[in-house]
Amino acid sequence: MSKSKAKLKIKKALESHGVTQYELAKRLDLQTQHVTKMVKSDYNPTFKTLVRIADAIGCQVSELIDE
Repeated sequence: MSKSKAKLKIKKALESHGVTQYELAKRLDLQTQHVTKMVKSDYNPTFKTLVRIADAIGCQVSELIDE
C-alpha cells in the first residue's frame, strides 16, 4: 500500500455491527479520541491495528477498507 491515505470505512462497519466508537476504544484499550481520529480518517492506522479493529468489531479487514 502506498503512503497515501486509504479510504477507511470504520464508521460504516461500526454502525453495521452495532458497536459504538466508545465500545471500540474500550475493546482496544485506546482513548476515544484516538478511535475518533481513525474513524474520521485523520489518522491512518497500521494494518496490525486494522486487524485488531476487525477482531474487536467482529468483521473482516476488507470490510474496513474502501478499495
